[in-house]
Amino acid sequence: GTLSDPMEVPTSVEARKATEGGLDFLQRLTSPVFFSTREADGQVVTGLSELPETRPVLFVGNHQTYATDLGPLIAGVLEEKGMLIRGLAHPMAFQGFRASEDSTGEFSLGVIPGRSHAMMMEDMFSISDIIEEEGFYTRRRTTTAVAKRPPKVRDTLKPLPRGPSQDPQRSETPSSRCHEGLPRPPKGAVPVSARNMYNLLNNGEAVLLYPGGVREAYKRKGEEYKLIWPDKPEVIRMAARFGATIVPLSAVGIDDNVDIIADAEDLLSLPVLGDYIRDRTSGIPTARNTDATPEIDETFIAPIPAPQTPGRYYFLFGTPIRTDPSMVKDGELAEDLYKKLKSGVEEGIEYLCTKRDEDPYSDFFKRLVYEASWGGTKQAPTFKP
Repeated sequence: GTLSDPMEVPTSVEARKATEGGLDFLQRLTSPVFFSTREADGQVVTGLSELPETRPVLFVGNHQTYATDLGPLIAGVLEEKGMLIRGLAHPMAFQGFRASEDSTGEFSLGVIPGRSHAMMMEDMFSISDIIEEEGFYTRRRTTTAVAKRPPKVRDTLKPLPRGPSQDPQRSETPSSRCHEGLPRPPKGAVPVSARNMYNLLNNGEAVLLYPGGVREAYKRKGEEYKLIWPDKPEVIRMAARFGATIVPLSAVGIDDNVDIIADAEDLLSLPVLGDYIRDRTSGIPTARNTDATPEIDETFIAPIPAPQTPGRYYFLFGTPIRTDPSMVKDGELAEDLYKKLKSGVEEGIEYLCTKRDEDPYSDFFKRLVYEASWGGTKQAPTFKP
């Protein structure tokens, strides 16, 4: 099998076990809260009840500094919705890993100290080539995606309804294990490529994409919550190829709680040390083959922060954007939908930054005391949408 093959959603026992240790500690520190948006009227509601129930679905969001919110995000969606999100990861996340049967059978959300970059999703640099290769532009081939069965759901997790084009006969094989002695990447993540994104959507998966990639996660000074996305709307065309629903995802809580004292530019400008860093990072594989500019690059150098108390994590899933295969050839519509998607993420960020001022437990110590008083069994309440 390959890393982009369909997977089984973990049982509730496996999911709980996956949060033990580093992820559980991070969740206690940040007490993440989730919101979703009702498609009918745009009303924001607490929780994830308004997430689309059909597959495939593509979540597109903003990277926060260091991307340490990925574990709580994936765990939160899995716990509440029984949905395992598949991410497109930077090649560095798979150094030392290979696709094969999982010898341990254990589920991991990949929260690895020092490897918070493990799911820095990139833009789809060659989507148009893949779409054309698959015959979408030829009259001999169908324009309807033949998607495979979504991952099986076991235990108490309920299966999501299949879309009209999904094949219930598709068999599933868990894959992806690491070599001995190396950290395990987030379960379900695959190396970023247009081909893997094509496969995931074709398999009817829930996919997570961060167009800003490494550049957006390793921010420079003064770039709090800035979207650093490519100009091309290829992600829209790829989603439309399969009639996928696109959901803007906005996240706040990290960028303005990280005081960057030295970013990549500062570090590279240092005498002697700058040359050393440049040499050490020059061989890192790239995920972005095109669209590289002085602003959008893949300098794999993490900024150095000053210690601060962690902020609360807030996630908002915006109004779903529906697509269908007829949109693939419409470049103007793709541009409009891409602008709508980007605006949806930016507006969600602004909404969360404004509303969290109403959160009575946004303060770290106040939140910690409240949750400790309940023995860790009750989460501190947050603002009402």
